[in-house]
Amino acid sequence: HQIELSGHATAIAFAPDGTLYFGPRDQIEVHSGRTLELARTLDPNVGALDVLAVHPGGRFLAAAGDRRVAVIDLTDGTIAAQLQ
Repeated sequence: HQIELSGHATAIAFAPDGTLYFGPRDQIEVHSGRTLELARTLDPNVGALDVLAVHPGGRFLAAAGDRRVAVIDLTDGTIAAQLQ
């Protein structure tokens, strides 16, 4: 598959199910593991993204930026925890 991404990656991660998490700036694009189409975007509110990491169980995504670290619950897209 080939996909078009919106900018240069500052952070990228793959989930166990193949979902692609792509951070071009301060937002996270979520691309379907099957089609790689953009499924949704997430706002972790961490500033410019540096690192993304998916929990092995696939439920949580950690996003680290220049202001803080956020743990996002991927079942509903909410921020489950923050570190400053």
